[in-house]
Amino acid sequence: MTQITHWINGAPDTKKPERTGDIYNPATGKVTGTVAFANAATVDLAVSAATEAFAEWRHSSLTKRTQVLFAFRELVAEKDPSAVMFLAQLWKEAGLPDGVFNVVHGDKEVVDALLIHPGIKSISFVGSTPIARYVYETGTKAGKRVQALGGAKNHMIVLPDCDLELAADAAINAGFGSAGERCMAISAIVAVEPIGNLLLLMAAILKLMVMASSLGQLCSITSHLKCRSIPMKSLVRS
Repeated sequence: MTQITHWINGAPDTKKPERTGDIYNPATGKVTGTVAFANAATVDLAVSAATEAFAEWRHSSLTKRTQVLFAFRELVAEKDPSAVMFLAQLWKEAGLPDGVFNVVHGDKEVVDALLIHPGIKSISFVGSTPIARYVYETGTKAGKRVQALGGAKNHMIVLPDCDLELAADAAINAGFGSAGERCMAISAIVAVEPIGNLLLLMAAILKLMVMASSLGQLCSITSHLKCRSIPMKSLVRS
């Protein structure tokens, strides 16, 4: 099975992890590998590598940085990277110095270690509101600059003179395209009366059609079943 480890100081971490998490094949729900979970010591190793690398990288010229960024862009042009470890390897091939970009995997243990580590000056997080609040409170108590974006909602306004079928189809694609993982994915629709109920009905019908034809890539059978239940609930409410 595939075993994914951390990326520290320009290379995969070779130490045997104390804990791991399962990796699922979204098409079958079967476990295809494991990912190493970091602990505080692993975080400390990554921060140390980043601190040492930053001492030199901070003085790199604009020309040097531009060369690395353009080289990285060329490496990604025709590829579709599906894992951050692959991106780490591409950054290395692009010429980014070892230690500037590091990757540590894990759960709450590694998050807490990052939030309180004295070698980390700032934290950026995107996710649910409760976790964003926790990240902000814990990080700021440790004296860090924290950017915590939680529960953001993008709104789509639908006016009464719209093409109803086109608007409903656009709403579905905007919400479910790229598995809903785009930063600009639509999660809230503002319908101006009297079109609201008709829009909901049309959207529910389209969702049923989409789900019946192809559900798309999800990480487990639990997520699959949850998503299949959503269109029917929407149709009932409509």
